[in-house]
Amino acid sequence: MTYDGEEYKVMSIGYEAFRQNYDITSVVIPEGVDSIGDYAFYCCSSLSSVVIPEGVMSIGVGAFQYCNSLREVTVNAETPAELGYEVFSENTYVYGTLRDPSGNESAYSAAESWKDFASIVAQEDSTMALEAVEACDVEVAVRIADGRVEVVGASSYAVYDLSGRRMPEGVRLTRGVYVVVADGVARRVSIR
Repeated sequence: MTYDGEEYKVMSIGYEAFRQNYDITSVVIPEGVDSIGDYAFYCCSSLSSVVIPEGVMSIGVGAFQYCNSLREVTVNAETPAELGYEVFSENTYVYGTLRDPSGNESAYSAAESWKDFASIVAQEDSTMALEAVEACDVEVAVRIADGRVEVVGASSYAVYDLSGRRMPEGVRLTRGVYVVVADGVARRVSIR
């Protein structure tokens, strides 16, 4: 995170940090965050998806409570984080999907509160389909390894979701379609 020209590393999402922010539709918690505080995203009614990185060890009381649009929770960790009381709303447990790219579905199916998700999907091996785009005789290879984009042969690249939001560098991508712009050439990448 950059503030006033200085770079800061985010270690945790604090108490009520985004409480009742109705504009948030999706959240990708950055790598390096180890905890999500009590009521951090409480009543963010437009929030529909969240990606939680491997290092998150605890999620506080009511962190995603009353996020009634939350339908997709992706957790990039083999070991389930410790959950506080009523972290997710009943709507999320009943209608949402817990995605586990680590493939450790059994750990989540047995873990307190995580097991309450009606749908827990293990995604051990994300596969990738790439629509080839050739331009300017540039030889660029785009690969997906463990949900992360790897670009070979480009001096620079960026990854965007279909809403045009730039994805943080190195983040594990969930199933969906993304646009990789490498050296000014756009390529569509689909993760299934």
